[in-house]
Amino acid sequence: MKPENSIETQYPVEASQPGRPAGSTNGNRPIPGAGTAEHVTLGGARQGVRMHFRAQSYDIDFAQHMNNIGYLRWCEDLRLALLDMVLPLDESLRQGICPVVAETNIRYRRPVVLFDMVVGTQYISAIEERFFHTTTELVRESDGELVAVSVQKLCIVDMETGRAIEVPQGYKDLYGMEQ
Repeated sequence: MKPENSIETQYPVEASQPGRPAGSTNGNRPIPGAGTAEHVTLGGARQGVRMHFRAQSYDIDFAQHMNNIGYLRWCEDLRLALLDMVLPLDESLRQGICPVVAETNIRYRRPVVLFDMVVGTQYISAIEERFFHTTTELVRESDGELVAVSVQKLCIVDMETGRAIEVPQGYKDLYGMEQ
């Protein structure tokens, strides 16, 4: 199954006022600059994560909008929270398996500027035998505008062999896929 390449947000976030608290944990692990990850149900059995972010001064480039590395960092924070729903990274490494990003594609739709509050939602959007795709939707809180969409292709690698293994059932469960 191919990932959805829609540029419209699939799971809209209502506009709200900026100023969310800076509580920043992922389970018991702090994530600098990020809000607390919320587990969300996105329709049917599909599940994902949602976090609130604030564009900081170190995110802003000379053109006065957010640099692409900031978007990637937010995608990474969301991805770690999503993976934690199945198997926390430290436990994954103890088991000799490791999630690996094979490809990232980001479509920038609207600029993010200093102090913008953005809601990020990430979910598994497609599963193949040895790969799965996550979609991240970043929405500005003040106006509900979709500012960026990212699709990442990932696999789980056996650290001993260096080869991708079949996508574990826990990820299929997040996607809403039956055994």
